[in-house]
Amino acid sequence: MKVVTKTFWLPKRGNSNEEYEDAAWPLEPTELECDEFKCAVSDGATEASFSARWAQLLVQGFSEQAELKDLADKWSAEIKDLDLPWYAQEKAESGAFATLTALKITSPGTTGGTWWSKAIGDSCFLHIRDESLLESFPMTDAESFNNSPLLLCSNLGKHEEVDRLFLEKEGTWLNGDRFLLLTDAIAAWFFRKHDKSGDALKTLLNINDQNELLELVNKARNDHDEEGRPYMRNDDVTLVRVEVST
Repeated sequence: MKVVTKTFWLPKRGNSNEEYEDAAWPLEPTELECDEFKCAVSDGATEASFSARWAQLLVQGFSEQAELKDLADKWSAEIKDLDLPWYAQEKAESGAFATLTALKITSPGTTGGTWWSKAIGDSCFLHIRDESLLESFPMTDAESFNNSPLLLCSNLGKHEEVDRLFLEKEGTWLNGDRFLLLTDAIAAWFFRKHDKSGDALKTLLNINDQNELLELVNKARNDHDEEGRPYMRNDDVTLVRVEVST
């Protein structure tokens, strides 16, 4: 199969690129022929220390089939090597937190193939065919989002059974299908706009560069609904677009 990807991202308004705490894999545009392709997005929790690095390790680790324990150990080792004041070190020892939505696409046939996803938290992916939404996972509507999503901690001992935290879903794809992976702010915006006007999917599919994403995000952050809420909250934004063909 042929896979073409593009990734677009922005930090919170008022933050620098260095303060961006989401993560995506792949981050750079790709175009390749393969039998299996993996991609992922993650949202590092701002309230915890070094969550951006934890998010980066999670998305890359999924692509490389790394064990979760090995990723947690790597994060811990990196933090211990930093020269931190005692209070920062104490906070870091509590662990970093992040969401993860990962997607694996395979091509066992000549007209399409299968996909499989695992997710924890409120980042999500959309499966699109002919500009129509076929599937969304794990979030399905605007009401699915709240202020306390489930998060994966780098201190795995905080979870009783890590594997049971993840949701999984699988399906099939056909030639020309597309997938979008979204972190929570832009995903929540999508569902709100999709329900209201039906044109949100087309808007996302038509983004081709960072400036177009910036224009969309600025407008969504500035526009408010009838209750005075912005259509998109001020958070890091990440969008990965994947196109598959046989």
